[in-house]
Amino acid sequence: MPNRNDDDLSALQGMHLIQESDSAKHLLAYGLGALSTAELIETTRNPIMTMLSIGVEKMLTLGLQHVGDNRVCLPARVLQTDLRHDLIKMEALLRQAIRDNVDRATHRYNVDQALAAVVVWPPLLSALNRYRQEGRFYYLDARAENPQREEDLRRLGCRGTSDPRERRPGLRRRPHREYTSRE
Repeated sequence: MPNRNDDDLSALQGMHLIQESDSAKHLLAYGLGALSTAELIETTRNPIMTMLSIGVEKMLTLGLQHVGDNRVCLPARVLQTDLRHDLIKMEALLRQAIRDNVDRATHRYNVDQALAAVVVWPPLLSALNRYRQEGRFYYLDARAENPQREEDLRRLGCRGTSDPRERRPGLRRRPHREYTSRE
C-alpha cells in the first residue's frame, strides 16, 4: 500500500509523530494553565518549568521540516549529539527554516507577522533552556558540592523583567504572589 503522506515514514513512525505532537500540545497547555492559575509560584515553579521546557523541546523537535526535506524522521543523534537538546539552537534552526520556506506559505503575511511579533519569546526560551540544562539540578549540584556558576533560577524573574501576566491581564485568572517567608 503506497504512503498517502508523500514521505518514507512507516505507519508506526507516523503514529509516533502524531503522539509526539499531541504530547507537546498537552505539556504546553498544562504548563501555561498552571502558570496562569498559580497562587504561589514558589510551589509551582519546577512543575511549570518542567512542563514548558519539555513541551517546547518536543514542539521544536517534531522534525516536520526534516521529514519535509528528507522524507524520513530526524535521526536521534542529531538531537542528542549535534543539538544536545539545546532549545536555543533548535529554535534558531526552526526559525531559519521558516524564513527559508516563507515563500511557500499560503498566508505569508501571517507568517512574517508572527515571526516579527514574538517579543517575550527569546527571554522565555533562554530561561526554559537554562532550566532544562542546569536549573532543574541546581540544588542537587550544590548538595553534591559541585555548585553551578549561575544564580538560582528563582532570582531570574526579579531582575528587571516583569511577569508576562502583568503586561497581559488576560493571562491572569487567579491571584499570583511570590512566596515570602514569614519572619
